[in-house]
Amino acid sequence: MRRLLQVARDRKLDRVAVGYLVAAWVVVQAGSIALPAFDAPAWSLKLLIAISVVGFPVALLAAWVWKIHHTRDAEAGTESPLWARTDLVLIALLIFIVVTGALEFAYFFRTPAHEDRPGQQAVASIAVLPFSNLSGDPQKRYFSDGIADQLISELSKTPRLHVASRTSSFALAAKPMDIKAMAKTLNVRTVLEGSVREEGGRVRIAAQLINAADGFEVWSQTYDRDLTDILSLQDEIARAITGALAQRLADAGDLGKTPERAKPQSISPDAYRAYLRGQFYFAQRGLDGVQRAIALFGETVRKAPDFTDGYAALADAHATMAFNYDRKEHIAPALEAVRQALARDPNNIAALSAHATASLVEWKWMAAAEDVRQLQRLGPNSAQVWHNSSIFYSYMGLPELAIDAVRRAAKLDPLSFIDRTNLAIFAVTQHRFDEALASAREGLDLQPGSLDALGSMCEVLAAVGKSGDAKKMYSRLQLLTEPGNDTGPVTACQFWIAAYSGDRTTASQIVEMIATGWPANGIMAGDISTGYRFLREDDKARQWYARALDGRELAMLQLPYFGKGPLEMFQKPDWIAVRNRPDVQAWEAARKKIAAEFTIPSGS
Repeated sequence: MRRLLQVARDRKLDRVAVGYLVAAWVVVQAGSIALPAFDAPAWSLKLLIAISVVGFPVALLAAWVWKIHHTRDAEAGTESPLWARTDLVLIALLIFIVVTGALEFAYFFRTPAHEDRPGQQAVASIAVLPFSNLSGDPQKRYFSDGIADQLISELSKTPRLHVASRTSSFALAAKPMDIKAMAKTLNVRTVLEGSVREEGGRVRIAAQLINAADGFEVWSQTYDRDLTDILSLQDEIARAITGALAQRLADAGDLGKTPERAKPQSISPDAYRAYLRGQFYFAQRGLDGVQRAIALFGETVRKAPDFTDGYAALADAHATMAFNYDRKEHIAPALEAVRQALARDPNNIAALSAHATASLVEWKWMAAAEDVRQLQRLGPNSAQVWHNSSIFYSYMGLPELAIDAVRRAAKLDPLSFIDRTNLAIFAVTQHRFDEALASAREGLDLQPGSLDALGSMCEVLAAVGKSGDAKKMYSRLQLLTEPGNDTGPVTACQFWIAAYSGDRTTASQIVEMIATGWPANGIMAGDISTGYRFLREDDKARQWYARALDGRELAMLQLPYFGKGPLEMFQKPDWIAVRNRPDVQAWEAARKKIAAEFTIPSGS
């Protein structure tokens, strides 16, 4: 070893090494400034760094071979053969370094087995921005937004095309961002923008497809049609866009070969306007909005009895009322609308989603599982499909599947705060506190004024021991909540702070107050049971748990596998006896079967 070091010094390899490192550092620094300024691709800087790394051993090898200085033996007047033993060892060492560097270079630029290469997803990807309303009436914004929304639905029917969700693309369009920044945020390569003028039974749509990387137009077209032909027009525009992408992008493959679909029918203008207005209100998801949407979708199918999407939307709205607002009377009309929609199109995603939701409310687990399986086959790139899948998995007590599905939904819908808050709560139940905190913060950043986002943030902060920060969330919730209406997120936040910090007195007062006001206060019996579980009041917790099961509260079933707080009591004989009832045992059997049939897809 000493001999090797001495030979290296004699050949001035130490000086070559230092000089090369300094020069390489200067070159990389200059490249990091110059390359972005000229819009060079992201891999160019990586290539420069990799070349600099591989070039280091090459420079040392060249310095030795060329003998830029005489060796000490030469200075002493003795001959030293080129391939002396020491020299051969040094050559072998340098060759090893070169080969290792080359392998590192290959690894650096490898394509991971289960990860998308930069730009791979963007090859066949698009975001549809809300279209401009040129009708001269601000009240017709629902129409221009609706056209863009329908194009999102049409484009989503092409399996190999990744389409940004409505939630993200519409939300981002309201921010002061250029096309390139929007595309980067939404992880798409192309952006569709346009305008709509609707007047007197005719519609004029101008659409422009833009390559976000350079801002150049890929395709554009203007259409002027009777409103009765709007369904055919939407299908025509969607096919033109996918065809343009297939021609423009050499590696788009068979993107232009969209699945065979039934020829769109004509629709009366009044029916279509009612449908778009219904979608406008339904997108708001509040109780009043969903109720207004149901009335408008009902008007749609009365005026257009062959319109599949009208029945599917009506089914979805009724199912939402049953699931989100515990209005069981909406199950029957939801199922009837589902039947009408699927009779016309067995692969309608909205109708299948509605059926899955209604099946959960009715405790028909295997029917819901079949719907979820078909949804994942039809819409593997749909944020809504994976959102629905995460809800299904959570209610079936399958935390790993639920967390994977909600992560996928959040990735496909970058601006969806509900998926991030759901992920935060899911992660808390699995004690993944870092992920829970990060997801809750992302959700709150997206909806800083949302009571749900603030409430989730409060719960997560309390769970991870940051009670001081949780109290700040509590103060914000108080400011945003109307006086006398604080039995929701405000009270829940106060309870989580007390429960997780060990303030048993405050936590007990809150639970007793809520239990006394039940059911008029609208709090679920299962939530009261959870409160008593945190207080370790076993008898009361079990009594309220049984009451929740009697009320068929879905959230009670998965608790032994996917619940918050202390869960060891579920192993006690008296708790096992509460769950030893036919409907719960049927759920247990379905859970085992579903756990065996569903797996986390490769690439997660």
